Amino acid sequence: MQMRGWLFLTAVAAGSSIWCTHFIAMLAYQPGAPITFDPALTMISLVIAIVGTGAGFGLALDKSRGLAPEWGGCLVGLAICAMHYTG
Repeated sequence: MQMRGWLFLTAVAAGSSIWCTHFIAMLAYQPGAPITFDPALTMISLVIAIVGTGAGFGLALDKSRGLAPEWGGCLVGLAICAMHYTG
């Protein structure tokens, strides 16, 4: 039970940190044309980052699989890509 709590906290901390870095960069981006942010898609991108990093870290902890850390890292990378294109 304690490991699940730490995994949840890790997912929230890592996912929100990744999302904040992306969102601050998007706020600083000046494309020369007016842009707006859709609040619903912005929050969905935050959820994708948190859930994706949690799933990746959870997979990386699976000791029964030989390449679990590598597959977990791939899943975190895919979550970052999905968050980036959603946001």
